[in-house]
Order: sequence, then structure tokens, then C-alpha cells
Amino acid sequence: MRNIYLIDFENVGSDGLNGVLSLSEEDMVVLFYSVKSDKIAIRTHIQIGKSSAAFEYAEVSVGGKNALDHQLATYLGYLVAKNEAQRYYIVSRDNGYQYIARFWAKKAENSCVECVPT
Repeated sequence: MRNIYLIDFENVGSDGLNGVLSLSEEDMVVLFYSVKSDKIAIRTHIQIGKSSAAFEYAEVSVGGKNALDHQLATYLGYLVAKNEAQRYYIVSRDNGYQYIARFWAKKAENSCVECVPT
């Protein structure tokens, strides 16, 4: 079972990467970052290197309110439409993502979007 983790790095920082060592080689992590948040602790770099999961880095354009949130949500829709995974996790402390999870719970029978703080 493949899981995809979409991390709002502006919101959770390196804490959002806790647990990457327990992910499998089927899993994928997409780290959304911007010029507002583009630094990762060395310890976290080491954990990413040891993780079996695939990593993708998405530098987002900023300038407007919630720019990263909108780009993350758009990418999630793209992934769900392509049926890229069985489960999708939005890693953020931003409660606004709950609306996206509820939308997909009603819309997509075979996908599950869940919000987690870390």
C-alpha cells in the first residue's frame, strides 16, 4: 500500500519529517517549501538519507496569502486524480486542510486524505 505525505514545511518545519525512518520504499514524501522556510537541520538531512521513502521537493511561489497551501492542495488533487496512492497525508498544523480532507472523503471512493500535525 503506497502512502504519499505532503508536508507544509512553512507550517511544521523539520518536525514534519519526524518518522521518515519508518516509511517504506513504496512511500513518497513531497516537501513544500518556500524562501520563508528553506532550512533543514543536519540531523533531519541524515534521517532523509536513511529513509527508504522517495522524496520530492516542491519550491513554491510566494507573495500572496496562503500561497503554499493553495499549491499543495492543487498538487494533491492532481495526485488523487492520477490515483498515485491509496492514502494521502497532509502534514501541517493548519486546520484549513481539514476542509480538503472532507472534500475528498465525499468525492473519491477509493482514496483517503488525512491531516496530521507531524
